[in-house]
Amino acid sequence: MCSNVLLNGTFLIHYISFFRGGPQVHFRYFKEVNGLLNKFDIQVRESKEHAIIETAGYLNDALGEKLSEKAQELIQNGYTLLVINLEQTTLINSIGISILIEIIEALDEREGTLNFCGLSATQERTFRMMAIAKYAGIFPDEESAIANL
Repeated sequence: MCSNVLLNGTFLIHYISFFRGGPQVHFRYFKEVNGLLNKFDIQVRESKEHAIIETAGYLNDALGEKLSEKAQELIQNGYTLLVINLEQTTLINSIGISILIEIIEALDEREGTLNFCGLSATQERTFRMMAIAKYAGIFPDEESAIANL
């Protein structure tokens, strides 16, 4: 059993586990940082040759799910050249990274190309460290990402 409560910008997450002979209640506190834990946005712009997906907020499971849906919809509609603009994406967790990898794989199956742009220095280092840069381009801005599709 798990529940979440938001009080004064702090998430109180508690859950009950059954461990070593009886139930235990666990409490965890997570400070909301500028509303990043639950606010996100996705914008899609399409042209004849390519599509651009802009994300804003915290790329976690919630935003990642929406991003995946949009990307899969574009791929199903025949787009094989995509740019994901992460300029307004402040944080990316491991679930967000795994969803980005799924999009790369889906495009790879269709011999498509994915370029990222607008990454922070930390995001770019993470992408290079995880070898995402081997399978998708990383560019400083949208114009160069589009030019290299």
